[in-house]
Amino acid sequence: MTNNMKKYIPNIITTMRMVISIIIPFLFLSGNFTAALTLFLLGSSSDALDGYLARKWKVVSNYGKKLDPIADKILSGGALTMAALTINPVLWISLFLEGIITLVNVRGYITSKNLNEVIATGKIKTIFLFSTIAISLLSTLNFNTHLLLPLFLGTTTILQLLTIKKYLLLSKKEKKSFAFDYKDINSFSNNNCRKDKHKTMINDLERLKLELKYIEKKDNVITNNLDIKKVKEKIK
Repeated sequence: MTNNMKKYIPNIITTMRMVISIIIPFLFLSGNFTAALTLFLLGSSSDALDGYLARKWKVVSNYGKKLDPIADKILSGGALTMAALTINPVLWISLFLEGIITLVNVRGYITSKNLNEVIATGKIKTIFLFSTIAISLLSTLNFNTHLLLPLFLGTTTILQLLTIKKYLLLSKKEKKSFAFDYKDINSFSNNNCRKDKHKTMINDLERLKLELKYIEKKDNVITNNLDIKKVKEKIK
């Protein structure tokens, strides 16, 4: 496989997940839970695949960075909404908390122009969230998975709350860091400008003195009186 092909494959997978995310709600509404489950499992597995390939082949792109979290949110949000409407209303809890996580991420993007970094808790939360949705879908196909739903839903809820907390702390930390940097720059420009200017002049003077000594000690490439004179004038 050529490097040019490798460059596009992770982005193609991410785009396919976006398309799958849009199709799934229509399958729910039509009552075709088998097809919905199949596409959901395909979409959720592709979530790990595209990132893995991009890192392995070193073809991480801005397109993938921006589209990947959006595709994930649409996939989980769309499937959760439909599952809560048609299968189990308890899933509204996960949907509500996932909405808060999305808002926190959007806020972080607006303020820092960068998506919040992915944390370990968020990754584990996503695995349990996808598993909870899959278990809900399996219960519609005469599988006895409804007994597992409270366990996975409870774990997902706890992980979602921890993720919200960590994202908020991360956002607060970035805000403080930005405020500190801005204050430091202000202080530098308003209060320390003269000090730094004086310090720079002293450093330049020392450098010129060393340059003068070097020229004066040169025996072979003779001491050019004109050069020495110029340096001495700079020092004065």
